[in-house]
Amino acid sequence: MEGEIPAGSGLVIAETVTNGERITGVVRHWTEVILVRVNYEGEDDTFSIDSLSHSFSTQAYMGVVPAGTYRVGALYAFLRRGDYTFTAYAIAPPALGTFEVRPGQVTNLGTLLYQPFQDRNWAEDEYPDYAMSRIGNDDLWRTASKTNPQIAAQIDAGAPVLGWNPDNLDEIRNAAATIIKGAGLPTRMYALADGGILMSGHLGGLYLLRNGEVQNRSAEGHYKITDLAELPDGRLLVGGEFGRLFLTDPLAENVRHLPHQQDRTHVLDIELSDRGQAYIAVLAPDGYAVYQYQPAADSLVSIKAFPPKKIGFFEQGYDMYAEELRHPILLGTPEGITVFFEKFAYRYDESADQWSESESVEFSTMHQQADGVVSGIPHSSWSGTNPPRYSMDNGNSWQETEEKGGIFSWWKVPTYRFANGEFLRTGEDTDFSLWKGYTALDDVPVLLSQDNGVSWAPVGSVPRGCITIAPEVSTDELLYILCTDGSTLSSSDRGVSWRPSSSKRIPEFDEFPGALKIRYNREKLDSTSPAPPVIPD
Repeated sequence: MEGEIPAGSGLVIAETVTNGERITGVVRHWTEVILVRVNYEGEDDTFSIDSLSHSFSTQAYMGVVPAGTYRVGALYAFLRRGDYTFTAYAIAPPALGTFEVRPGQVTNLGTLLYQPFQDRNWAEDEYPDYAMSRIGNDDLWRTASKTNPQIAAQIDAGAPVLGWNPDNLDEIRNAAATIIKGAGLPTRMYALADGGILMSGHLGGLYLLRNGEVQNRSAEGHYKITDLAELPDGRLLVGGEFGRLFLTDPLAENVRHLPHQQDRTHVLDIELSDRGQAYIAVLAPDGYAVYQYQPAADSLVSIKAFPPKKIGFFEQGYDMYAEELRHPILLGTPEGITVFFEKFAYRYDESADQWSESESVEFSTMHQQADGVVSGIPHSSWSGTNPPRYSMDNGNSWQETEEKGGIFSWWKVPTYRFANGEFLRTGEDTDFSLWKGYTALDDVPVLLSQDNGVSWAPVGSVPRGCITIAPEVSTDELLYILCTDGSTLSSSDRGVSWRPSSSKRIPEFDEFPGALKIRYNREKLDSTSPAPPVIPD
């Protein structure tokens, strides 16, 4: 967004949080907020404000629109990957309210919460039922103004920041927002030293899984928790979107935000060296950086910087299936830390305070099992990913598996390596035919290989959406899978049978006020476009 703010126009800022893994198909994030001018007879009654941020579950938006009274008309997504274009939209319930735009002033809409009720497979284009609400965010203007200082300089600094118009619907909006914030979808699992398991995810979600019970220990705020690590003293170092970084105990009873937050950075990875030293990788506006956390001084020290990742044409086509943005990957070692980025491994020696580098495989993702085995999924500029490799020596050397799959193979899901050298993974979660294309399967096979990936035999199955084995918390005696609805499964017989170990986090449609939820009329859906939604009374 550049240029001057026209006379008679104001600035609108907003934020969205999607409490789900995807919107529909391969679309994961909203790119625009559509605004509709109310009580207006002219032709130009619809405007959009565009996303300012990277592809995360939380998106910030800014746009210039003419003065007037408005409501949010819809959330819209446009995704282009290579030769493919994808779109999605969600009509906003009118019960979100109305707001004013005035010349030379800012209107802060705060954070719009989008809660889908169905867990969609990437091969499904059908829209989910959903609810929306909103919460305040007084810090949003500070973040947005740093992103675009040229526009911010044109705003009347003495004028108040505008918000939503008062009405009598605060009670139902607050009730809906409370439900959504209390159901932050978990996306990662971590093993604690005392035997418990911690899950983290959207909307500050932190859930402690111990002895078959789940305790909600969610952090304050609404930003997604992207990674965490347990420090030697038992505290947790927790990082998230928009620079959130704080220390807490596993019960979240003592939370202390570190005084190093930067609104325009995103915490991507947190790892400990074998000596217990913590390292944090972040995405910043000018690239990536690796920090060392120094507890004595309670400060972060930058120790390495990397330029932005360049995405090639073919990569754009296949990265649309990726779960997250590729970035520097941290791996703790006895000497310090190794950073895998692009086709190099950068090794940091804590004692000598020195870096060394060598050529390496470029990895898309990496997981470290509880027994220390590291598995990495190599990146491919052509097919997106290559067959997994694993390391028994902290990433110094890598052994290949022999899987010979196709372009859209299983390679994107984690594998678990048993102590006897056998591998376990989930199989394909879709079926393909020339007549129907890709269709989601209701049951996903669990496969075992006894010959380093040359052949795979089914040993069990799991429900759809349950395709992510969690190597970080799994052992040969007890395996875990994290499902896309936030539930977990466990197996004590090497993947033959699975039982629920925690329930889903997606709330129920009937929990929400009717004025804030929308159910699509599936009887009118066809293969080319969604039918208009049905808004319950």
